[in-house]
Amino acid sequence: MFIFVHLGLPAFLLGWFWFMKPKSKVGLLVSLLLSVSVVLFLFFWGQWPFIGGYYLRYVILILSLVIWIIKTFKSIQLLPFIKKSIFNYFKIGLLSLFAGIFVLLNVKVIAGMRIKENAVNIEFPLKSGKYYIALGGSNGVINNHYKAWTRAQQYAIDINKLEGLGTVASGIMTNDKDKHFIFSENVYSPFDGIVIESVNSVLDNETSSMKVKRKDGAGNYLILKNKEVLIHLVHLKYNSLLVVKGDTVKKGDLIAQVGNSGFSQEPHLHFQASIYNKDSILVGIPMRINRRFLVRNDIVNCK
Repeated sequence: MFIFVHLGLPAFLLGWFWFMKPKSKVGLLVSLLLSVSVVLFLFFWGQWPFIGGYYLRYVILILSLVIWIIKTFKSIQLLPFIKKSIFNYFKIGLLSLFAGIFVLLNVKVIAGMRIKENAVNIEFPLKSGKYYIALGGSNGVINNHYKAWTRAQQYAIDINKLEGLGTVASGIMTNDKDKHFIFSENVYSPFDGIVIESVNSVLDNETSSMKVKRKDGAGNYLILKNKEVLIHLVHLKYNSLLVVKGDTVKKGDLIAQVGNSGFSQEPHLHFQASIYNKDSILVGIPMRINRRFLVRNDIVNCK
């Protein structure tokens, strides 16, 4: 299903748009709007490095543009404005409904790339490659953490590493932790602070299996504190932590390695900032990392 959504759905829509025989200009333009809105949504929302490469999104977008332009200019001048029939009105209405849904999803995606709240300024916790933000943003459409059961994850991001043609592993959708480029990657402190919690004893999942005890859901992790801000670094590698509770860390200190522990489907670094609000509830706050608010499908190049 994951591969179909990314590749099968746009292929179906582009094939349908190319071979369809529109009855009117309105019908053609509504069909174009549907195709454009779906492809754009997948461009922004899709997790392309997991199914063939980050840059595949651009290939599909460029191919789509060629098809949209050729088909539209080839057909539109030969058509009447609208064909007056009950069936045609129903068809246009149905296509308009689906197109409207995806237009709204695109609006939500774009809105999720912005923040209104003040953000904490910190450094990126990895240093030796090109990194991919798999989840991140200010709403639930592009960031699954935003609607998580705990508000502390609201602005959390998940980080993977890219190599080659923009893939996260040396195999498409592989479950082998050792084939993921980010596994065992060094993790550095994003700010000056003190370690207030640490866990180092949870074994890494060999594959995507998450059959771990609920108490071990975060896997190995560190919580760092600077004034009122808490930073969580989660799913770290078993027995890789170089600091423990009570240690002081400086920005840029090597503190651990990326793992696949806890509720983790593949090796990645879960990274979040939070504070206690006036009701003593831990809530997530947005992060400006190297001056950027990182969202789904962003790239951070540390080479």
